[in-house]
Amino acid sequence: MTDHALRLLRQSRAAAELAAFPFEFDLDRADHGEEVRLASGEPLTPVAGDGAGGTYFVCADGSVLYADSEGSAGIIGSSADEALETVIGLPGWHDYLDLSPVDGPEKILARVAETEEEIRADYDVDAERAELRALLGLSERSPVELIGMLHMALLRAEPDFLLLNAEDGGA
Repeated sequence: MTDHALRLLRQSRAAAELAAFPFEFDLDRADHGEEVRLASGEPLTPVAGDGAGGTYFVCADGSVLYADSEGSAGIIGSSADEALETVIGLPGWHDYLDLSPVDGPEKILARVAETEEEIRADYDVDAERAELRALLGLSERSPVELIGMLHMALLRAEPDFLLLNAEDGGA
């Protein structure tokens, strides 16, 4: 588990700006808006946010938990590097939460292609992804591999990574 890419992102304004747009990992949006905690009592550190009001947190074991503005949350990587690989490699990752490796490469690649075509209307996502990967020292992984990683990470959510409202303790 490593946070090498996150450290590089914090050191490079150019990389941070690329991560924010179009990849929705914005270091300047690390405020979740309400106090939250893990049910396990382990520490939780907000590190970035997205345009929809969601927040990326680093957990004590290095895992990255994403919490959206509606109260849903889940682990998206076993490390900051893995989470960034997913966010950069699958900029529409929120739309793939229902996918798993059993769906097969054809279905996964079709869904990713559809989402990325929409993103390409506003961004040169392929060039920006390659540039950001190079800046952060991340390798290129196939969308099929990234969906597998995301699926495995999401399975780790409960009970250790259950996110609660700090005030009332509700999930």
